Amino acid sequence: MIVDQNIEKYKIWQPLLLGLCAVIGLWAGLHMRQPVRTGVQTAQELNGQSDQFQKIKDVLSYVQSKYIDTIDPNVLTDIALGSFLSNLDPYSEYIPADLMHQYSDQIQGKMRGIGIDLVDIDSQLVISQLRPKSPAANAGISVGDYILEIDNHPAKDIQMNPDSIHDVIENHESDSILIKWKNRIQNQIKQEKIPIAELEEHAVTDVYTPDKQILYLRLNQLSKDSYREFMKAIEPYFEFGQCKHLIIDLRNNSGGLVHEAAYILNQLINEKEVLMFKTKGNKVKDKEFNSTGKPFFRIEKIAVLVNGATASAAELMAAALQDLDRAIIIGSPTFGKATVLEQFSLSDGSAIRLAVSRYYTNSGRSIQKDYEHSFNVAYLGHAGNDKDSVFYSPKKKKLVSHRGVIPEILIPGLESNDKQMPSSEMADKIIGKHFLEFKTLLQNNPDNIIRNEKIRNQINEEIQNLSMHADSVIQKDELQDECSFALARWFFGEGFEWRMRLLKDKCLEAAIEKLKN
Repeated sequence: MIVDQNIEKYKIWQPLLLGLCAVIGLWAGLHMRQPVRTGVQTAQELNGQSDQFQKIKDVLSYVQSKYIDTIDPNVLTDIALGSFLSNLDPYSEYIPADLMHQYSDQIQGKMRGIGIDLVDIDSQLVISQLRPKSPAANAGISVGDYILEIDNHPAKDIQMNPDSIHDVIENHESDSILIKWKNRIQNQIKQEKIPIAELEEHAVTDVYTPDKQILYLRLNQLSKDSYREFMKAIEPYFEFGQCKHLIIDLRNNSGGLVHEAAYILNQLINEKEVLMFKTKGNKVKDKEFNSTGKPFFRIEKIAVLVNGATASAAELMAAALQDLDRAIIIGSPTFGKATVLEQFSLSDGSAIRLAVSRYYTNSGRSIQKDYEHSFNVAYLGHAGNDKDSVFYSPKKKKLVSHRGVIPEILIPGLESNDKQMPSSEMADKIIGKHFLEFKTLLQNNPDNIIRNEKIRNQINEEIQNLSMHADSVIQKDELQDECSFALARWFFGEGFEWRMRLLKDKCLEAAIEKLKN
């Protein structure tokens, strides 16, 4: 939640604030301004509401007249709303006015920055990725360089945390920022004022043909232009029948805009007026999303790759295709979020995102899981699930409800182990630590990632050292693979890294085999 860092300071206020917001929000907002219940409220109900308001008035009066410290009412309001909404369910939230631009950028598929990714290596912030033609690249920053200062403040004073540095840059008041860095290759310290730009996050980041009749497409998000990117990506392969089948990779796609998902689904479903999915809530109008039956291209078979990080509108796409027997789902069970959020603007420029309805697929099932209570939060709302409910597709395929999307082909070993250290993070630290050495050994030839014996030996030595001193379990084989992938990303770009990953991808292998047979 956005205001977590402020909440810690004011924990004393949370019980009061939660009660305050609950009463005002639920009774004053829902009953007085927008009546949604049928019938007439009883005198007992009205008296109960009056008693709650009086309780709040009494407490606030005591605080105002007796409390020892002075409290900023603006901070108090933000914490109150944040606390209240975060206790409703896992998804509803309050967005302060000064952070609204971040949410707008997410919806637009953009982010504000200078085009760098950072990793903390031995208390040094190292550039691990650099966007081509970004402000940082234009200024001469390179992968492997150290960030030393930001606006004359030592990087170590900004919590030595890559996320903190990103926040400083993204929320910077001006349209440029002074960066001091060390170029490791040239062994020179440089400084320059670098423009802060709106960087576009592409929805489709990898497209290729693993087989002459099959197109693979990775869809990372469902933002404003996802449908347009999707169509632009598949057109060269399906316009004249070059490819017949499609693999859509939705792994790690956290969702986004529902209508973008509906637009894409319409290009995958051939029949007209078929219910793809609908939204239903207690206090909002139901809405159905039906197919148009007018896809631009002929696509025969479809496979969809999913995992536990496939969520919301992305897993809704998978569920809709599964319900209609239109695609084979491959991977591991998805996240299990079928809750629709609606954003409501407030008078000061802030907003709330409120859970108002849920998705239901063609069969009538919901993929919403029970809310998992965490951080000692017992949510006021509930998913209302019946885990034993079973539905069926037109071809009598059994469809499980309230557990996310369960793939027809389950690939073992994809679920994360809580006791296992994050291999990708460790791999970045190994590559960053020996950056100059690896650069010399690679000789700008990606084949050396696998072929160069000195590279393999250095990586194995680092893994052995980590295994000896680590408190958690290290999967050595997995970490070796991650180091190879990290080498590809650091020295040859994210696209090359992903191609390397796909060479060992069991989900992709299963999809190709299924589509060819």
